Amino acid sequence: MPTQKELEQIEKAKASFKEIMKVHMREPFTESEFQGLGENIKKLKKYNCDLYYTEDISINKEETVVSGKRLMEILNEGHFILNAPQLGIRILYVKVYGGKGMLWGKKIHYTVYQQDLDEKNWTPLGTFKIWSLAVTGINNIFRNQGLLQGSAL
Repeated sequence: MPTQKELEQIEKAKASFKEIMKVHMREPFTESEFQGLGENIKKLKKYNCDLYYTEDISINKEETVVSGKRLMEILNEGHFILNAPQLGIRILYVKVYGGKGMLWGKKIHYTVYQQDLDEKNWTPLGTFKIWSLAVTGINNIFRNQGLLQGSAL
């Protein structure tokens, strides 16, 4: 159970979508990153854990079939949102440029935010250096709510 101080810090850390997009230097997602996400979504569905693309990406009512053109636009913007109706939340993934590395390559990290379906602001969940950890982090939320048993890997 979080302390009052921790709850206050969480409340202060919340931000609007516009504020989040303003502070992060975003990088486009790659096709392989998106495929990794798709694989995790499929695995979660086998365990009856529902994770859907948002209405702006999907082309069917169930939000399971995506518009390729719109998806590519969003991936090039460096962010996308998923719905988790069983949990009552949305998850925002942002691919962030983190400067230059030692050998002049790009440093990349992935920032993840959560929004309750009835809220307007986003709460930070964490920052990950590895895409697969950012993607499978949602599994822990399902597991914590008792919707996922064991490993979904």
